[in-house]
Amino acid sequence: MILFTIQLLFVIFLIILLSFLFFNFFIKVPYHQKLIHHLNNDDFNIGGKKDNCPKGCFSKKCLHPLHCLNCNGEDPECCCNDEHCKDC
Repeated sequence: MILFTIQLLFVIFLIILLSFLFFNFFIKVPYHQKLIHHLNNDDFNIGGKKDNCPKGCFSKKCLHPLHCLNCNGEDPECCCNDEHCKDC
């Protein structure tokens, strides 16, 4: 009975491990979802947040205007339009 339980737990663990590997390596996340995550997450720095410019600004232009979730307020995470990047 104990051997059966150990084998069952091993099979369940193996199924979970294979499912994890399948979803991480074979399922592709669309580019726009990755971009939204990177622009709105502090762990990533796309376009930089330098000189008080929000992320996504480059040469006074907002590179990804439709992908920012937090562009309002005095210290936005990323830009929503070229107006946010005028001083960059």
